[in-house]
Amino acid sequence: MAGSANVIAELLGGIMNPAAQGRLQHALGSSGLGGANNPLAGLLQNLQGQGATASTPQSTGAAGLGGLAGLARQLFGGVSSSPAAAGGAGALAGMLFGGGKGAMRGGALAVLGGLAVSALSRSGRAQPPTSPDALPGAMRAATVDPEQDPELTARADLLLEAMVLAARADGRLDDQELRRIQGRMAEDGLEQAEVEQLAQLVHGGADFDGLIARIHDPQTAAEVYAASAMAIRVDTEAERAHLATLAERTGLDADTVAELHRMLGLD
Repeated sequence: MAGSANVIAELLGGIMNPAAQGRLQHALGSSGLGGANNPLAGLLQNLQGQGATASTPQSTGAAGLGGLAGLARQLFGGVSSSPAAAGGAGALAGMLFGGGKGAMRGGALAVLGGLAVSALSRSGRAQPPTSPDALPGAMRAATVDPEQDPELTARADLLLEAMVLAARADGRLDDQELRRIQGRMAEDGLEQAEVEQLAQLVHGGADFDGLIARIHDPQTAAEVYAASAMAIRVDTEAERAHLATLAERTGLDADTVAELHRMLGLD
């Protein structure tokens, strides 16, 4: 489903879980991807220096100004026009989200991929990439448009399903809430097919066992966990149990989970 990355960008922007905005800010800040001691600091600086964005900028209409791109501007104030002046998290946000709808979808995936790489590197489970050509998983969306890359499109589908399954964990995502979310997505300029895609997943299109069967490596497991944690408040036993089961079923170790929680400001 080519629109999954756009839907993910909207959900990370907080329309399903208001706490996601604070977690995104935390993830881009000094405790997360924006920190000088982050394992990806050198690579991210390299990407920024190259002027890399997730794709060629597209229209800056409602979709370009809404969702994650608009959120980055609100959080860090003007980073899109002058990312170098913002420094730290602002520079990273400008690099990932400045550039309309194309960058919005790529930025969302790149953040999830970056969180996974950083957590795995800090826990000693993986070595951080040293060049843009070596970007793993969803982090490749920092340099490649997901809609032009079948592997990234499939990964976006997987991460979106993970977010929906997490949101369904405690029964809060009912039809009334779904209609509210879809209304916000439409206001932000997403296409009708993208708006309807979420409903299809909520009404049985996402299956937990099927999701687990498609996770074959720690990078994907960490991305799925990060996306799931961003989709929910994590304030009920059902939500905590869902994340715990997800980590157990995917083989995600406790140290990596702790790093993800730290970068997202959980616990």
